[in-house]
Amino acid sequence: MQVKKADGSDYEPNTISAFQRSIQRYLEEKSNLSILKDKEFDSSRTAIAAKRKSLVQSGKGNKPHATKFLTYEDEEALFSSGQFRDHNPEVLQRTLWWYMSLHIGFHARDERHKLC
Repeated sequence: MQVKKADGSDYEPNTISAFQRSIQRYLEEKSNLSILKDKEFDSSRTAIAAKRKSLVQSGKGNKPHATKFLTYEDEEALFSSGQFRDHNPEVLQRTLWWYMSLHIGFHARDERHKLC
């Protein structure tokens, strides 16, 4: 219940679960223990679930870097500011990237990298 970053702030709820899964992967290599299923680890699973719930209730885990859709006005602002157009190669590449991603519809990070 007291897991904190070095600066004293709380981790994101998903990070705590990632730590738990990392420990589980290590244990799978070294022994046949399962902190995700074995009865001996019920209290740790309960504590982690409670910590995650309290962090979510306090505002953590709301994915502040989640993708947001651009409105028509946002898109027009990009064109009028010169961020999208065809006046130099870098800007043209960015504009083409925008249109291809908009119409192809990327769903995963690897799709974006494949296009690059």
